[in-house]
Amino acid sequence: MAKASDLELGSAYFVQYHKPEFGTYSPRDEELHPEIQAEKPHYALTETQYYGFYVPEAQLHCFTWVWYHPNLRTLTSGTMAWRGIKPINLSCELFDFRGYMSGDVFKDGFFNFTLDSGLSIEMPEIGRTFRLRYSDPDRGNSFDILQEAVTEPLVWPSNNHFEQTMHCTGEVTLRGESFAVDCFSLRDRSFGEYRMEDPMGIPPNSWTTGAFGPDLSFCVVGMEDEALDPIWKGRFEIPPGSTLRFGWMVVDGAKCIVTDLRSKIDYDPADLMPRAMYLKITDEHGRVHELHGKVLAATPLTAWLNIRCPVCMIEWNYNGRIGHGEIQNVQFNDFVRAFT
Repeated sequence: MAKASDLELGSAYFVQYHKPEFGTYSPRDEELHPEIQAEKPHYALTETQYYGFYVPEAQLHCFTWVWYHPNLRTLTSGTMAWRGIKPINLSCELFDFRGYMSGDVFKDGFFNFTLDSGLSIEMPEIGRTFRLRYSDPDRGNSFDILQEAVTEPLVWPSNNHFEQTMHCTGEVTLRGESFAVDCFSLRDRSFGEYRMEDPMGIPPNSWTTGAFGPDLSFCVVGMEDEALDPIWKGRFEIPPGSTLRFGWMVVDGAKCIVTDLRSKIDYDPADLMPRAMYLKITDEHGRVHELHGKVLAATPLTAWLNIRCPVCMIEWNYNGRIGHGEIQNVQFNDFVRAFT
């Protein structure tokens, strides 16, 4: 049987299945990859960066994303920050995303640029420290955040995607009110992948993270377990293996692969955004980890026009220990239509 191409897989699954093993990190992964453009000339080839930070006691979440199409030389990027539940993203205290910008902004590198919006990202130490800044004096919005790595990059077996747990410190000001930032979160980096925009007849696919400190963090990607009676049960059939597409944990400071994931999301039917989540994670050592989370802040982002993605800051309880993380809950037309 012929192996499906990356393009075919990208059209069939929002996140492809990855075998349970780690890939290998190189500092070169942090920069643009023009050599891949020759191998993959399709317009959907992308390079991305993602950063988040939280002020949990203020129910404050900030989301910053860079999405570059190197074969088109076009950039979509921006930042948003808000407090609590915002069913409409333009009701956020800070919302500034712009599409169709030029890739010329990366003339000094993928991690040393400033956009017209005032968003700037620098990498003072390769793969270790990142500085995020934004300023909009007219609306009283700004932030200056240093993100410092507390784990190595956790690389997917494809060797073109990884996450890394970061310690975030600094200050954010929303509509004139300032907040100190001191939290743990995950950054995300992809390259050499296709971001296909095809409609998909599947339930939401979630990128779910949690960070408690340098010793404990996780990332799991997949769909809910039909046996746990998700809201979509009986309306969709999920592809085999979709409850876990890939996942990792750092436990007691040591990384391990996730081998099984069972999850359930409680949605608010009024806005179809998550309000709570249950996770049962099994790692490669046979250890079972159960987490219960409640959403403190959420707003939807239409990263491209064929998806709606509630972005949620969630507070996790893991055996009495409290940490925070994120749900990026990618929803497609068939799911949203079925429940609105």
